[in-house]
Amino acid sequence: MNARLGFDAVACARGGRVLFEDLSFALGPGDAAVVTGPNGVGKSSLLRIAAGLLRPASGSAVREGSVALLSEAHALDPERPLGAALGFWAGMDGTVPALDALGLAHLEAVPVRLLSTGQRRRAALARVVAGGAEIWLLDEPANGLDVAGVGLLERLVAAHRAGGGIAVVASHQPVAFFLLTACLFPFAIGPDAALLSRVGGGVVWAAALLAALLPVERLVAPDLEAGVLDQLAVRGVPMALVAAAKVVAHWLSFGPPLMAAAVVAAGLLDLSGATLLRVELGLLIGTPGLAALAVVTGALVAGLRGAGAVAGLVMLPLAVPLLIFGAGALTGGAGAFKLLGAVSLLLLAGAPFVAGAAIRAGMD
Repeated sequence: MNARLGFDAVACARGGRVLFEDLSFALGPGDAAVVTGPNGVGKSSLLRIAAGLLRPASGSAVREGSVALLSEAHALDPERPLGAALGFWAGMDGTVPALDALGLAHLEAVPVRLLSTGQRRRAALARVVAGGAEIWLLDEPANGLDVAGVGLLERLVAAHRAGGGIAVVASHQPVAFFLLTACLFPFAIGPDAALLSRVGGGVVWAAALLAALLPVERLVAPDLEAGVLDQLAVRGVPMALVAAAKVVAHWLSFGPPLMAAAVVAAGLLDLSGATLLRVELGLLIGTPGLAALAVVTGALVAGLRGAGAVAGLVMLPLAVPLLIFGAGALTGGAGAFKLLGAVSLLLLAGAPFVAGAAIRAGMD
């Protein structure tokens, strides 16, 4: 494949609002890019510009090679059996449906409308795989997929890149982002198994930190803007209690799934069973601290323009101790785990009060 995709100072405006501007990048055979951010920041618009479906407000997009687009709409006739619905697109592309590749062969005769959300997502991915396009543009490809489905997605993207294809993936899901980071890292440093095994634990922790940061703009700001926090305040609910509830909710949304996803990441990074056990224990101890830090950061930046960039500047330096002790616990013994636990407990103890104070300040 000789595919190429590039943006040169591209800007996108929708509804009179600039979503992004001065965006430049270049991707060649085997390259991939992960586009992250909350809903409404222009991830889907970026992919549509890359696909040639949307004209940029300024700048230019260069695309060489065939394109497959996976969007929220699965583009499959809901009344037709899955095999026939996929066969329509395979016929247009001159290929055969990729039912086996996505574990859908047993559903070939089932109408698309009767499929579950995850099955429809796999079917849409089967359409992309069967198309044989050189450039994959995947918008929230992990929506509706379980951990096994996300692992399958990772392998498909890896195989596509290994064959010289390009992949651009837009995602706001922490677990999907975590796995995509783990998938891309081996391609960045090469196939040296010894090197991957030596640095893989640190990669897992860095990916976990970034995954915890990913939804930070949505932890407090939406409730503050919608007046939900005002209504809780007038009912006498302490903001520290609200913040504590948000810490628990955020951890439940990404901590346990991240630990499950680490098993897949361990395979990608060639981690031994003993190292994986240490990684899992470290994540169990450290991810509550990451959740607490994310809620504090979300409360501090709520209502600010460009909150995502500010959140990164606030959270990443404060998370360095967790990152150091989490990665250090892979080789440092019980002492590193104790230090990791101490930092995590400190963040958990202080986060509700700091975040509560920040929320009250934002309500003034």
